[in-house]
Amino acid sequence: MIDRSHGLLLVNITLLLTVAGCAVPKQARFQMRFVPPASTPPADVAIADPPPLPPNIYLNSDMPSIGFDQYRMIRVPTPSDMLIVRAEAAYQKGKRSYQTGDKEKARKQFDQAVDLLFQASENPSDRSAFERRFEETVDGISRYDLAGLGPAVNVELPRFEKSPLEDILEMTFPVDPKLKTKVRGEALATVSQLPLAVNDSVLGFIQFFSGRGRKTMIAGMQRAGKYRPLILRILDEEGVPPELIYLAQAESGFFPRAVSHKAATGMWQFVQFRGRQYRLMQTPYSDDRLEPEKATRSAARHLLDL
Repeated sequence: MIDRSHGLLLVNITLLLTVAGCAVPKQARFQMRFVPPASTPPADVAIADPPPLPPNIYLNSDMPSIGFDQYRMIRVPTPSDMLIVRAEAAYQKGKRSYQTGDKEKARKQFDQAVDLLFQASENPSDRSAFERRFEETVDGISRYDLAGLGPAVNVELPRFEKSPLEDILEMTFPVDPKLKTKVRGEALATVSQLPLAVNDSVLGFIQFFSGRGRKTMIAGMQRAGKYRPLILRILDEEGVPPELIYLAQAESGFFPRAVSHKAATGMWQFVQFRGRQYRLMQTPYSDDRLEPEKATRSAARHLLDL
């Protein structure tokens, strides 16, 4: 019995030692570090620098920057800018024609250049540059005039142009009762910043300009078409009712070079002292009263003062 019990005890002890022996490696395995500890190099061993990275064009500080700013500065040309280019081309052609002795062709090309600049005055991208270009062109053409170019036959020279109203101010006209009703209806349907009066005097003038004075009115309206955008723009900028454009019809018939018997000059008929008061200067070689844009702006400011 003792031997058998002793044998069982030895077996149990053997099994316990076996189980304990299997657990030790397992516990050690879970306690191992995932990253082995860094070994400390000896003090006398130099640590090498890390190798350089391969070149990367996207991180290269020497790479030239993309010049987006230059694209932001580009202006989109307006229709007026294109007209200015055409005017310059016409002016240069006129100079070449003058140098070759073809004065008639030179005159036509100079006139075309000025007409294009008048059209371009509505909306240039750089107004100060446009005004300088306009003055230089007009001054250059004036020099050719003085040098012997001479005016064309159909060029408007400064001259007396009667106001369309001068011949009829003292006239009286019969009033058509049917016309009165029609005009009142038109006046009520018209949007205007100025009061539109309908009386016998107004009806008499309407009667005249619908009959004998029709040609005078049509001629003025045709000339107004050339300057209408320019005049309306300036009146709007200066805060003047747009209907006052028709004052130029009464003053000069829209002749920019008209001169009255009292020496009132230009489309808006400024006399010398009044012109200077509104910065329309006159010299032996130039007269700002003949320049439609300058004269119109001065007229608008004068009307505001009145």
